[in-house]
This record gives sequence, C-alpha cells and structure tokens, in this order.
Amino acid sequence: MDVTAPSRASARPVVMMQTDLKRHLLRMRLTAVVFLITLPVAVVVAFFLPRIEVPHLSPHIVTFICLGLSLWVAFTADRAARRAMTAIYDAFSSHGEQSRLLRDHYRVYLGVLLRLEVITLCGLVTAVAGTGPRITLWFLVVVSILMALAWPTEGKTRLLLRRADGTSRHQPGK
Repeated sequence: MDVTAPSRASARPVVMMQTDLKRHLLRMRLTAVVFLITLPVAVVVAFFLPRIEVPHLSPHIVTFICLGLSLWVAFTADRAARRAMTAIYDAFSSHGEQSRLLRDHYRVYLGVLLRLEVITLCGLVTAVAGTGPRITLWFLVVVSILMALAWPTEGKTRLLLRRADGTSRHQPGK
C-alpha cells in the first residue's frame, strides 16, 4: 500500500470543493450575464421611450439628481460589499461551512449587481425626463465597466476561500 497517495476520504472533500467552486462560479456568471443583458435593452428602450416633463424640475436638474444618485451608488457599492464580506468572514469563522460561505458570497454579489442596476434605472430616467437618451449611454458605459470589474473569476473565488480559511484559523479555540 502506498502511504504517500491520498486516501479516498481526504480526496473526496477536495473534489466536492472543486464541484462547489465550479457551481458557484457558474451561478454567479449566469447572474452577471442576465444583468449585462439589461444594458443593451436599456439602450434601445432609452431611445424609444416617450419624453415626459417633470413638474417644477428642468431636464438638467433631473439629470443632475440622477447623476448624483448614480455616483453615490457607484462609490458606496464597494464599501457595502466589503462590510458584508467582513460579516460573512466572521460568520464563517464560527460555522466553517464552505457551502454557506459561497451562498452568502453570492448574495453579496447579487446585492452589488442590484445596486449597479440602480444606475441603469437612473440612466433611463435621464432619457425620459432628463437631458435625453444620449446622456443615458454614459450611465450605461459606467455600469458596464463596473460590472466588468465585478465579473466573477476563479482566482477571486479562490482568494475568497483562502481569506475565509485564514480568518477561521486565527480565531481562538479553532
């Protein structure tokens, strides 16, 4: 019997971890694609929606309000995600369940995508009640760049697992 070969018991968790990792990445990427599909749809919709006039607000004011909201969302999305991930790492240090860690990570990622979708909606409001659909294109360019930066990769997910593993090792009593 070869004592250097991994036993079936020790190899099984690694295979399960790889399967969980692949499934997690696929789920996150499919979700990202669904959100990315909304961008070209928003471009088309922006040019065909009828213009409306907002009482007591000029189109420039509507555009500046949408721009301000979009900037706030863009700048706070990362901070909110980091805070949520810190809470997830803390929870993982006590429960140690990788499947729960990945599920919680997916929820944070979904939250980031939903926040970015707010920028898309602000672009549509600008098309309808603001300065017009051409400005909407800039909102959507920003959203597409931010979504591309948030694209889930295997390297990012492995880093997540290493960081989570590192936090659970540093807890007293672990």
